[in-house]
Amino acid sequence: MQADFLNKIHTPAGSAAHSFPGSAALSPDEIGRLAVSALLGEVWASPKPGLVDRENTGAHKDMTYQNFVDSARALQHCFTQCAQAGQHHSDDLPLLAARLRSIGLAGEAAMYQATGGVNTHKGAIFSMGILCAAAAAVSLHQTKYDETLKSLQSTAASIAAELLADDSAEQTNGKRVLQETGTGGIRAEASSGFDTAFSVGLPSLITALEAGRNTNDAMVYTLLRIIHATEDSNLVHRGGIEGMDFAKREARKLTEGGPAAMNLTAVRETDRKFIEKNLSPGGSADLLALTLFLSFLKGPKSFQKENFCSDWENIFSDLV
Repeated sequence: MQADFLNKIHTPAGSAAHSFPGSAALSPDEIGRLAVSALLGEVWASPKPGLVDRENTGAHKDMTYQNFVDSARALQHCFTQCAQAGQHHSDDLPLLAARLRSIGLAGEAAMYQATGGVNTHKGAIFSMGILCAAAAAVSLHQTKYDETLKSLQSTAASIAAELLADDSAEQTNGKRVLQETGTGGIRAEASSGFDTAFSVGLPSLITALEAGRNTNDAMVYTLLRIIHATEDSNLVHRGGIEGMDFAKREARKLTEGGPAAMNLTAVRETDRKFIEKNLSPGGSADLLALTLFLSFLKGPKSFQKENFCSDWENIFSDLV
């Protein structure tokens, strides 16, 4: 049931069903659809402290849940093109980086057009774009999935290094935070091949599902684990180092008993505190989306619980 359903939601109308990731190589178009699915899953997860979700707009007064849905839909072509670039130019990193920069700028324009000028996914375009290119550049059906993950992470780190070697891009909040505080943020994550998604996010998601949490709760738990593990420059931008440290402490308290003990009422109280302090862990949200993307690449065997499939059907019934 799971494989059939997931094939259906990622197969364009009128086209033949494809094998789900893990059993065959993915086309760039399939990779693009999985990337959009991951972005939709991230915003659907609720409650998320300080972030836009189905319950509220978190610490953001300038954006809505629908902004994120519209933006994610508008980015499919961008991520498909990133995958195409990875497929064709992985042996020439300077050329690949130049292509990804151009695609990313076009993706940002599509995002702003879809949202009426609201920046919903600028960071995700950078991060997910790299991972889409890497996913198209490596073999996704190696004998051992751990080997696939290592290849994927290594390739993502190489692509990121080439992109980050050119520091002439516009000044961003992340760059300013790095210059002023040394907090690496998404640049440090990218340089590591997004290690937090691989070493914290994916294991946390699988652990939560295996502990019996439904898809939504597993994603919330995973986000909290990511907040605790990474240096989120969005938190530093809004609340200084003290704000980031506060967020990390709150996330640790909410997850220290493991996924079975996580209490959504307590998570909602933390959401209230984040909103009061104007804290938004946007970098961590992007890493949650990358985690979901990695889980999709693993294929049906990563979805151990039937409720993953039924919950995911709720996510996509009105969105895709």
